[in-house]
Amino acid sequence: MSFQKLDDLGHKLEALEHALAILGADEATHMAVGGGEKRAEAMSALAGMYHTRATAPEIADWIAAA
Repeated sequence: MSFQKLDDLGHKLEALEHALAILGADEATHMAVGGGEKRAEAMSALAGMYHTRATAPEIADWIAAA
């Protein structure tokens, strides 16, 4: 069960990384004029979600039990 939780977490983190990469590429290539502030807010929110999930205290327990 712990391995499955770690695997699920990995997939969720990969999805967040992918979304951040798409936003970053879009920002660098064809972001609408004036869209920087909203883009920064979105990227910050996703990065915060990533950090919260990647540093959750229960991960240590999952690793120990895996």
